[in-house]
Amino acid sequence: MYKKLVFFLILAFLTSSLSIFSKQNIEENKRRFKLAQSFEKIGEYKKAFEIFEMLYAGEPNNPNYFGGLERNMLNLKMFEELAAHYNKRLRDGKFNLNVLGRLGEVYYQWGKTEKADSVWNSITETNPKRTVNYSFLANVLMRNRLYDRAVEVLLEGRKILRNDALFEYDLANLYFWKREYVKGVKEYLKIFRKNPKTYSLVENRILGIFPDDDAELDVIAALISEEIKNNKNNQLYRLLANLYFINREYSSAFREYINLNRILNAQGKEILSFANRVLNEKMYKNSAEGFEYIKVNFPDMKQITAACYGLAFSYEKAGSPAEDEGRNNYIFLKADSDYQEKNQYLLKAIGEYEEIIRKYPDTIWAMRSYLRIGEIKLNLTFDPDGAVESFTKIVNLSRDSMLTREAVLKIGDSMLAKGDLEQAEKKYDEVIGTEPKNELYYQALYKKSFVNYLNENFSGAVEIANNILMQQPPKSKIYNEVLELLMFIEENEKKDENALREYVRAEMLI
Repeated sequence: MYKKLVFFLILAFLTSSLSIFSKQNIEENKRRFKLAQSFEKIGEYKKAFEIFEMLYAGEPNNPNYFGGLERNMLNLKMFEELAAHYNKRLRDGKFNLNVLGRLGEVYYQWGKTEKADSVWNSITETNPKRTVNYSFLANVLMRNRLYDRAVEVLLEGRKILRNDALFEYDLANLYFWKREYVKGVKEYLKIFRKNPKTYSLVENRILGIFPDDDAELDVIAALISEEIKNNKNNQLYRLLANLYFINREYSSAFREYINLNRILNAQGKEILSFANRVLNEKMYKNSAEGFEYIKVNFPDMKQITAACYGLAFSYEKAGSPAEDEGRNNYIFLKADSDYQEKNQYLLKAIGEYEEIIRKYPDTIWAMRSYLRIGEIKLNLTFDPDGAVESFTKIVNLSRDSMLTREAVLKIGDSMLAKGDLEQAEKKYDEVIGTEPKNELYYQALYKKSFVNYLNENFSGAVEIANNILMQQPPKSKIYNEVLELLMFIEENEKKDENALREYVRAEMLI
């Protein structure tokens, strides 16, 4: 009994010791593995290789260890040793696609292209009826930027397996990488034909390309059109419309949106979507065409008021100066033919806004239309009296709204344009007295400062400007304008106050 007890105690001790040793060994290997990874990250490949070599010798079946070993042998260009390593793995085991692929890569990077081809060819030759072998080899070739060869392998696979529907995703991606967009689109259309649920993927890929010229775009569009005839899937109409849109072929896109709207019986909603998108692109003549189509063909649609407003706004923007064209330059171009064309668009805009006011009086659309007419007359057709009349209509429609207070501010601007500084300041004070401290409030405050400047009350202008700068962050819209006015006054007042007064009188005349 005593001997048995001693035996079990010794056995327990040894088991415990081995367990502790095993845990220590595992923790040590983890530490070494992390150290090797760190060396590899900073480019110390030799040190990383030595650690991985030791880890691999202890656990040759650990994928982290043999993966690290092989990576760093490749980093160190140990091609001969790595080739021998892979050949040994092939001799010791069964047919292994991954090892064959890597062995071919070693030979290829080593410069032994014939040996690389021989190894890679064996992947498909060993079992030519196995689909996965072609996909695997193509991915290996793509990894080594051998795109032409990858295409050849996949096309060969289709031929041998007698299945033209294989490898669409791989071929589509390869063709796009090679900028052979027509071939790529053919493959993506096959994918969609097989599974319509892939539409989002197909659309994202096709709309992500930019054909090299109009001829290539026409061929791609023709492919989609032909697919529409055979497939009859409504989503393809949208794909074609969006393809034209993203390539800035807005007239063609509009034609396809009309088709899409008809096929879906969308009652103008698809046309409205097109018009709003092209308006955001600042292609105002194209957006006007879209909104006009809705107005004529879908007068009873729910969003007709918004469409009519969009039409008027499109005409207004088509008749306004370009963003890089100063308003002052525009003023002095009245005799220019470009100005005459723009002015025709402005007159059309006013006519459309007035039609909204007649059809939808006492609505927010009427108030917005009065505001736009006032803006046009104040800033572009140079009719401050007409602008005051239009802005006053808003005030009469509603005494308490954001648009009302904006209209009061604009009346002040119109009075300023007429040279009536007293009335202008009254309107700005009205906004300041009723508006919370928001953007409109600070605009009115800045303009009050400017009126003081024009009245040659420089101290009053400076005081107001400083007050704004103390309350507004430097990133605000108005900050730079206020700062510019303040610096101009202070610098020139110090130099010669009389000269500054003469300058202000000249500015008043302008």
